[in-house]
Amino acid sequence: MKIRKFRPEEWRNIIQLWNRTLPGDPVSENIFHKWLLTDPNYDPYGFRVLESGGMIVAAVIGWHQIAESMFGNSLEDNKDRGFIFPLLVEDTDEGFEYGSALLDDIENYFRALGKRSVHINGLMPLFPDGADSNLCTLYLRNGYVKVGEICSMKADLYKYRIDPGIKDHILEMEKEGFTFVNYHPDDMPAILDFFTEENNEFRAEFQKKLQWGAPHDEFLFVKKGEKVVGYCQHNHYGYQPERTGPFIVAGSMRGKKTGQAMVARLLESMAFKGFHCAYFNTCEKHLCDFYAKNGYRVFREKWVLQKSL
Repeated sequence: MKIRKFRPEEWRNIIQLWNRTLPGDPVSENIFHKWLLTDPNYDPYGFRVLESGGMIVAAVIGWHQIAESMFGNSLEDNKDRGFIFPLLVEDTDEGFEYGSALLDDIENYFRALGKRSVHINGLMPLFPDGADSNLCTLYLRNGYVKVGEICSMKADLYKYRIDPGIKDHILEMEKEGFTFVNYHPDDMPAILDFFTEENNEFRAEFQKKLQWGAPHDEFLFVKKGEKVVGYCQHNHYGYQPERTGPFIVAGSMRGKKTGQAMVARLLESMAFKGFHCAYFNTCEKHLCDFYAKNGYRVFREKWVLQKSL
């Protein structure tokens, strides 16, 4: 058994291992090269593979934040943190043995960088945070502790209809002067004001999506007069068209069913485009009831884990 740095020419072997061990989070060649190996926070020395019998049988990628992120990850906040995603091991006793060896190795890598804790994912927005149940035992055996639970949720859009109660509320909102609109350049000043006031971490993501040439009907805004009070979207990062979020509502509008109305209108527009489902990867468990009112159902639960170094 030998642990060493990943060699770029081994990418095909890694993709095969990845898709075999993480069938819930498969990766294509395009995403592997475009999103992982070129990520500004990717450090080649943190990509570790385990060889046995001359073959790569397990691997792990350790991330640490090197550059300021467009996704709201603060360089200062993360200066003492290391992140793991993915851990590629078979769900067998032998695979867990390899996994334990890789965790020891990657933790030493983080210690050498001066990190004080290790977290399961957190820097790669294309993939969900946390660990599936089959890997939780491995992490717990190696000193990780559970600090939370997150859910992935999916809505069936086949013959989708807005809940009657939410539909009535949308009609009341429209009578009061609220509108649900797609992106238009004329709204940019109000949009930028909204992000600045409510959730500036998503401003860069919104602008990047525009730069990629995303269709304007992938963006949905809630307006009261000329003021933007809500925002959501689908087609995450241009690679996952059925993926929805973020969902952002102005603080002054929370608790008034504005978010439910906004989500309903987004799902309705997706259904009109022919989508049969909508989903998101990460939701704190206490928010599941909110999304359930628009037909979202939990299809995956994961643990959030971390370890002090």
